[in-house]
Amino acid sequence: MALNAERAAEEAAGHVRWLRPDYQIPRFAKGAAAKTRELGLGDTVIAIGGKKLGGLPAFPKDKGEQVMAIRAVLQGSSQPMDAAAVSRAFKNAGKKIEPRVLQALGTLVRYAEITPLPDGRFSARRAA
Repeated sequence: MALNAERAAEEAAGHVRWLRPDYQIPRFAKGAAAKTRELGLGDTVIAIGGKKLGGLPAFPKDKGEQVMAIRAVLQGSSQPMDAAAVSRAFKNAGKKIEPRVLQALGTLVRYAEITPLPDGRFSARRAA
């Protein structure tokens, strides 16, 4: 995720790392970028997943989907989270879903999808 954020910042600044420049630039670059091999985006930066683009996801009703949604929240987080923080990551949920979040976190720990920390927070496992 860090590399993705770094590349997004580079592209927002106008620098594109073309994989096949001889093929891609003539087809996909516009205007001056076709000559300079730089992508001119100006100052326009769009955040992905912010409140303007739909905000928080709804907490699923199906228990299997709940576990996967909680796993996705932890994987998308840059830092470990406790059950209360995970609960707040869903629209209109908070305290009322916290018991179900704790159950799902236990399931994810049993299946080695997440790691429990001594301070009561949980961290998603990162692929090597």
